Amino acid sequence: MKIRFIAALGLLMALPTALSGQNSLTYFLPSTRIGVDVEAVVETFHPGPYAGYAKKFLGIEAKQEASVRTYVSSVSVEPTLEADPSARYQAASSEAVGQALTLSTQGLVSLGTGGGMESLRWTFPAQDAADFSRLGVSSPYRTEKKVTYKNVQTDTSVTRVATTRDVTVALTPEQRAREAADMVLRARQERFNITIGNTDATYSGEALGSAIAELSRLEEEYLTLFVGYTTRQVQNASFSVIPVEGKEDAAYPVFRLSPEGGLTSPESGSGTLYFLSFKAAPIAAPAADGARKSSKGGQVLYYRIPAVCETALTNGRETLLKTRIPVYQFGETSSYPINVK
Repeated sequence: MKIRFIAALGLLMALPTALSGQNSLTYFLPSTRIGVDVEAVVETFHPGPYAGYAKKFLGIEAKQEASVRTYVSSVSVEPTLEADPSARYQAASSEAVGQALTLSTQGLVSLGTGGGMESLRWTFPAQDAADFSRLGVSSPYRTEKKVTYKNVQTDTSVTRVATTRDVTVALTPEQRAREAADMVLRARQERFNITIGNTDATYSGEALGSAIAELSRLEEEYLTLFVGYTTRQVQNASFSVIPVEGKEDAAYPVFRLSPEGGLTSPESGSGTLYFLSFKAAPIAAPAADGARKSSKGGQVLYYRIPAVCETALTNGRETLLKTRIPVYQFGETSSYPINVK
C-alpha cells in the first residue's frame, strides 16, 4: 500500500488587519485542521453466465457468485492552520505591538485569514453491471431441418410424402455452454498445431505471431464466459478533522469504507469506520528565571505552543498511517509581554 505524508509548511504567520475599535486590533490564536486524502479501489467480480458448466465441459472450477472487494490503496495527511474562533484577543495598536506580531513565529493569525483546505472532493463512480454481450460469436439460436409428413391422395391410393423445412430453435444454456467450450478447446488445439507446425498452412515471422495471438484472444474471450471477469474502479475523496481542545484521548471519525458504497462519510452508518487518534507529547514548563513581568504601562500578547502528537489513522484492527503532527489545540497558551509607549 502506498502511503505518503505531506508535512506541514511550518508555523503560519499572518499580519493582523482587523480593527476592533479605535487604535486597537483583533487577532486569533491558531488551530490545526487535519485534511485526509484517501484513494480506494473497488474490485467487482462478475461470474460468467456458463460458470455452472465449467467443470463439466472444461474440467475447471469457476466461481459462480458475484462479489465486491474494496480496499484503501493510498492515504495522505496534511495539517493546515486556521483561526480558532474561540481564542480571540484584542490589543492596543502601537508600533511595539506591530513589531511583535510581525516578528512572531508563534502562529498568530489575523481575522479573516483562512488556512483551511480547499472544497472537499467526492468521487463515487457508479458500479458496473456485468456485460458479456461482446464476448463470443455464437448465436443463441440455430437452424434445424424439420421433416414433416402429409398424405397425398392419388387415383388408386394414399401416399405418405415427407417434406423438409428450416425452423429456428432457441438453444438451452447448457447447449450454448457446450458450444463455447468447444470453441475454447478448438482454439487451444489450433494454437498447438500451429506452434509445432502440424498444419497445412505455413506460418513464419510476423504471421506466426499474429495467428497465435488471435487464437489466444479467441480462447480468452470464450473462457471468460465460464470464469467471469473483474472490474477495477478507483475512488478519491477528501475528509477533514478538527481536534477539540481538551479531548486528546478521543477517537475522531474520518471516513467509512464499505464494499457497496466504497468511501463514505463517517455519518453514513455502514462500512468499516476509520478514525484518527492522538497521543500528545508533554510540554515542559518554562524555567523560573526565564519569566518576565510586563513593565508599567505594558501589555501582553498571547500565543500558542503546539503539542507534537503521535497520530494514527486506524480502524481499530488495521493501521493505515502513523506520523507526528503538531496540534495547536492540544498545546499551551502563553503570553508575551511588550512595552507600549
